[in-house]
Amino acid sequence: MRTTRQAVALAALAALAATGGCAAAGAGGSAAAPASSAPLASSAAPSPPPTPAASPPPVTSCEAGVRLTRFRPGRFEAEVTIENTGAAPLNQWYVQWMMPMGITMTRAWHGMKMQSGPVGMIHAPESSPRLAPGKKASARFTATLKKGEDRPRFTDVTCG
Repeated sequence: MRTTRQAVALAALAALAATGGCAAAGAGGSAAAPASSAPLASSAAPSPPPTPAASPPPVTSCEAGVRLTRFRPGRFEAEVTIENTGAAPLNQWYVQWMMPMGITMTRAWHGMKMQSGPVGMIHAPESSPRLAPGKKASARFTATLKKGEDRPRFTDVTCG
C-alpha cells in the first residue's frame, strides 16, 4: 500500500519521464509546478572530485651484447652482458638473440638459459633477479654446433 507521499513522488517522476526528464516551460516562461508542495529528491549523486593523474612509471631501458669467448670445432663458449641504462630497476632481466640453426645451448653460469630453435636467451639468475639503474650483469653459456660449422654469429640482440 502506497503512502500519499510515495504516490505524489511517483506521479512527479511519471510527469518528468513524459516530458523527457525535464519540466517544459509554458508560454508564460515558467515551468509547471507539481501537484504537491513536497520537494522532489534528486537522483543524481554529486560527482566525486577529480583524482590527480598518476605519474608515469619510470622508464626502463638497457643495452646488451653476446660475444664469442672460446671456439673449438663442435662447441663454443660465449658471454652475455646487460647494462641497465634506465631510471628504474630491471626485474627478472633477460637478454635474447638470434643464432644459426643447429646450435644447442648446453650449460649456463650466472643466468638461466632458454632456447627455441635459433633463438637463445639468458634470464636473470634466481639469486639476483634485479638489476639496479646504472649496473651491469654478465653470464656465460656453452653450446654445441654441427661439425664443420664456422664460428657462430649472434644477431638481433635485445634485452629487458
